[in-house]
Amino acid sequence: SGGYDLNLFASPPDCNFLCSVCHGVLKRPVRLPCSHIFCKKCILRWLARQNTCPCCRKEVKRKKMVHVNKLRKTIGRLEVKVAQSTDSHHPWVGQSQGQACHLQRKPSTAQASADLAKFESYTTYLCDLGQFT
Repeated sequence: SGGYDLNLFASPPDCNFLCSVCHGVLKRPVRLPCSHIFCKKCILRWLARQNTCPCCRKEVKRKKMVHVNKLRKTIGRLEVKVAQSTDSHHPWVGQSQGQACHLQRKPSTAQASADLAKFESYTTYLCDLGQFT
């Protein structure tokens, strides 16, 4: 799918942040002239099959799509699940801000430190893919 998996987030994201094509959280959101917003990847796939908005069926011209950077930044600030601590009932949560994620809780054990190292490696990977930008 084009959007972010809902399970990546610490709490359910606002329904306005969801793509009506993939039902995930908007990734690289674009707005059509009819004002409907979709993941860029999702709408491009849709438009490859038909040239109408998936919601209202109005005709769409690709040149009229607009990137919604403000929404992209807002979504980038949502709390994401980061890793599980040794106590599985208390996951760490982070917040994606630009190229960095900031933990809200510091690890207290060797296992938690190892989990943090894995997380930092994973977020670096995601940042390289453009997931947190």
